[in-house]
Amino acid sequence: MKMFMQFLRSKNITEASSKNEFKKYLQTIWFQLYPRKNHVLDSCAFEHTFLGEIYKKKVMGMHNWIRMAYLQETEKAQYNGYYSLIAFHLEQGDQA
Repeated sequence: MKMFMQFLRSKNITEASSKNEFKKYLQTIWFQLYPRKNHVLDSCAFEHTFLGEIYKKKVMGMHNWIRMAYLQETEKAQYNGYYSLIAFHLEQGDQA
């Protein structure tokens, strides 16, 4: 933890100089709520990263392979692989 704090200080990412200050800093960046829609404070970096969020029927975040494995095992999600680009060929008048 001390080395991590020193690293972030060397990159001018935090000014925390004590263990308690650094803990408060980490708590703030992970758990401080921010608005996703309608200006309502309803999300945080921890939720986005480890649990995932659904926005306009799309999964956002969920950068946690353990959570993804659990959702696949309980058949609540199915991962079909990574696509770097998906091209849709729409006819005139079709909606995406």
